[in-house]
Amino acid sequence: MRLTRFSVRTWRGAGYALLLGALVVCIGSCSHSPKHTGQTPSTHTEPMPPRLLIVSSLIGYVEPCGCTIDLHLGGLARLSGTIEREKAKGPTAVLFLGPYLFEKSVKAHRVPQEESKARLIGRCLEKLEVDGVVNTQNELIRGADFFKTALSDTVPDITANTPQGTPKIIRLGDIQLGVFGLVPEGDMTPTGQATSPTIAAQAASAKLRADGADIVVSLASIPRRALKNISKSVTGVDLWILGDHPREESTAHAVPNGYLIEAGDRGRNIGQIMFFNGASKGPLKDPVGDHARRQKRLQSQLRMSRVMFERTQAPSLQAKIKKIESELTERPHVSNVGKRFEYTLIPMDPALKRAAPYNHWVDEYKGSLKALNLAHAGQIQPVKENQSGYIGGAQCADCHPDAAEFWSNTRHAKAWKTLEDADKTYDAECVSCHVTGWQRPGGSILGQVTDLTNVQCEVCHGPGSRHADLGGDPEYISTQVPVTVCTGCHNEHHSPKFDDRVYRPKILGPGHGG
Repeated sequence: MRLTRFSVRTWRGAGYALLLGALVVCIGSCSHSPKHTGQTPSTHTEPMPPRLLIVSSLIGYVEPCGCTIDLHLGGLARLSGTIEREKAKGPTAVLFLGPYLFEKSVKAHRVPQEESKARLIGRCLEKLEVDGVVNTQNELIRGADFFKTALSDTVPDITANTPQGTPKIIRLGDIQLGVFGLVPEGDMTPTGQATSPTIAAQAASAKLRADGADIVVSLASIPRRALKNISKSVTGVDLWILGDHPREESTAHAVPNGYLIEAGDRGRNIGQIMFFNGASKGPLKDPVGDHARRQKRLQSQLRMSRVMFERTQAPSLQAKIKKIESELTERPHVSNVGKRFEYTLIPMDPALKRAAPYNHWVDEYKGSLKALNLAHAGQIQPVKENQSGYIGGAQCADCHPDAAEFWSNTRHAKAWKTLEDADKTYDAECVSCHVTGWQRPGGSILGQVTDLTNVQCEVCHGPGSRHADLGGDPEYISTQVPVTVCTGCHNEHHSPKFDDRVYRPKILGPGHGG
């Protein structure tokens, strides 16, 4: 609460007391009624409950790519700094669920940068003193020897279905938290080849319970459907954390035995699980999530009932609609007793502080990319006989002025500037989608992008030298552009909301298909 230009010295006696009392009441009520932002409300009256922080599927992301407006969350320096600040508030465990070092195999020119990122991530995990990781086969993309150099052996592997992974119990305030990881059967991980996740999960759960675990959490880098099937047959696990393409879900989902949590990927959020009365007997409950799920079901029923009523005008449906509307407006009753948890996402917003030393390490990494990547950029491939090379949009404009004029006002024409603004013109992971003819014969490579910056005509229509030399012969240019050309860059990580039917009209105009 902020006072405007106003001097409390003008108040006297009862007026001053009333103002002071109102302030106390307001501050007290505000501190317990925060907006739902995913951040934990601060309180001075109760200690922070025991918490588990989850980072799932980081897949080598050191900084957010920022390709679209909804991709500004994340960043290893923000993530690490936030974890340290959260750990200082009370009993907190931190677990990383792989894949966290690599997303996939890459071409040779990108390997040095990928390895540099992996070493940076390993350095941060060691400094954070994380309580455990679940290693996947992706951690071995650069080989077992490299993995040993990237991640300290002081970071414990808690995977249950690999030979050297070891489930563990973490003392967290007044509770004993049992944790273990799972990966698909047959996968080769840094700690050996994986066995049956179902058998391993049941054995790990039973062992952790026998050793005194009050709550058991499984972190599984397993496809969603397979994990749900495992949860049907395995008992004793309270929470299942998904690491294989996890969605950003702000509430847990009920599964046959426990709850399923998805905290998203790329370090865009930290999944936070707070435990209350965790040492009590009985099953772990999620009263806040139960209420949210009930509201969601009612809203779905309401939409369907309204659609059916518009079609039929049935009085019974009208009564049902009123009943659902009434239930939705009821004051929620969320139990605050018993053994329970509350799950939220903590978004890694750009406004969050980049804490030392992590910010320095990230900046050093970024500063090294120019020399590192130029040394491995290679050479532009020569254009073979009877093939077309890249000529650049300026030459295209000679014959297609209307299309060029329209293009100049699209976001494609500003693609290179976005890299300049973000200081990423030597980032091998980013440049490919912001230039023309990337690593194609007669095209561009890192450090050699003259006349081919931005997403120009030839990105979509192909190299145009023969088309231009032969007076615009349409046989030597692609006039039809399939969606697969677009999704090469507008993929799930860089453009998750891409819809060709929505996006394509934005690049069509006079002289350009409009």
